[in-house]
Amino acid sequence: MKLDEISILADPATIKSLGLFLINAAYEMDTNELEHMHLQDMLGNFSHKRHVDVIAINQKFVKSLKK
Repeated sequence: MKLDEISILADPATIKSLGLFLINAAYEMDTNELEHMHLQDMLGNFSHKRHVDVIAINQKFVKSLKK
């Protein structure tokens, strides 16, 4: 699904951590040809009750959303 925008309500430390995840995911997808990466796989203390998963998807492996 293509979104117009996203909003993230978090403290600065959490936003920095999310940014690091996205940078790492981009590196791994580029270097290792990964299709996607989950934030939950990178967090040792991930809990579905306390956290939301973020999935970075490599556009190279997804059919175009353009109509």
